[in-house]
Amino acid sequence: EGTAVSLKKLTKQLVIELEKQIIFKSLQAHDWNRKKTAQALRISYRALLYKIRDAGLSSPRAVASAAPIAPDATDLEEEGEARAAVGMDD
Repeated sequence: EGTAVSLKKLTKQLVIELEKQIIFKSLQAHDWNRKKTAQALRISYRALLYKIRDAGLSSPRAVASAAPIAPDATDLEEEGEARAAVGMDD
């Protein structure tokens, strides 16, 4: 009976996923204003912060500021020329 599924475990997982979706959609609807989102969901601001953290959600601003900036082709060409000039070209 290795295929048996715990109803309690399954229900908990589904509730967590549904809550994550609801919070995400509410954040989007309120332009990621957490105070307004908490008020709309009728939960405390602190509870919302914990739920955002637990759900692994992050605002588009946080994602954009944490994203590394990829070098463009010019940067790569200049790096290659510099490496060749000092004999580091593989």
